[in-house]
Amino acid sequence: MNTKSFSYIFSAITLLAGLLATSAIWASDAVLLQGKNHAITTQDILTDAQRIPLESRAMVLSQPDTVGRIAGNLYVRRVMADQAQAAGLENDPAVSAAMKLARDKVLSDAWLARIDKENTQPDTALQKLALNFYKAKPEKFKVAERVRVRHILFADKTAEGRAQAEKTLADLKAGADFETLAKERTGDPGSKPKGGDVGLFERGR
Repeated sequence: MNTKSFSYIFSAITLLAGLLATSAIWASDAVLLQGKNHAITTQDILTDAQRIPLESRAMVLSQPDTVGRIAGNLYVRRVMADQAQAAGLENDPAVSAAMKLARDKVLSDAWLARIDKENTQPDTALQKLALNFYKAKPEKFKVAERVRVRHILFADKTAEGRAQAEKTLADLKAGADFETLAKERTGDPGSKPKGGDVGLFERGR
């Protein structure tokens, strides 16, 4: 790939950034970057974006400059792949094996995705199934009466510790918020971030 080709790509990326910022380009498989013999489309970008963690994918794809760089990189790789093929590199045993493994992964992942989609029940069907199961065996869902417990622990058994406990009790009786005081004063590091919450307890515990 010569300098002229690189210059074209970076010019195209600049134009692409403006295009992405001003149009609903993702609505179809539009051409984002067109070269002499190759084109990069929105489907190419979306497919490549599968490598980006799901939680940050939308943010990345909303940035025109970033999408432009991705399109440029894909274009360069596509051109270089053609050059490698013309040089006969696909006949190299190691390259050939790697290409077969890549094919296997793409097709097997697509097959598993199709199976998963075909066997995913809609929410309404799942709710109906759960309701039928509950009606058939309601005893499996019975639980004993429970209460949620919060505490404020004072491990200091000195007069000073007792005074702090009594002050806290007085503050609570005066209307102070239990969770707030627990976060400030409890000596239990496990329940401190949860406002003294130590979970649910059945009668007798």
